[in-house]
Amino acid sequence: MAQEEMIIRFRELPTWDNEEHNALQRNLYQQLNEFWKTAIQSTSSKLREGEIYSPDSVSEWARSLAQHNSFTNGYYFTESIHEFTKQLGFMIGLSANEPIEDKNTTPVCHLAPLETTFTSTSVVGDRS
Repeated sequence: MAQEEMIIRFRELPTWDNEEHNALQRNLYQQLNEFWKTAIQSTSSKLREGEIYSPDSVSEWARSLAQHNSFTNGYYFTESIHEFTKQLGFMIGLSANEPIEDKNTTPVCHLAPLETTFTSTSVVGDRS
């Protein structure tokens, strides 16, 4: 499943009148947050081992994470946003030296307006 499709499908999850159904949705978002944190920590570890990632790729990850956070109104991905800023933010110009005083403070990677219109081309663009 393409990244755009996954984001759209998460965004289309309804809010149910039945709290039991909403619990499934919350659990899904919480699991996705945990996957993001694991991926960020793994990427950070690989960077320390000498693996190289392009700033464009890291910037795209930041945008995707910010979109997930935006779609959930900031309820589920705050931990991942903070972890991303701390571990990978330096690659795209976010200062890791600036302490985050309050856990509820929104890091810079979340502040940019998000483009939510997707085209049919892939994330890497047209290769023809």
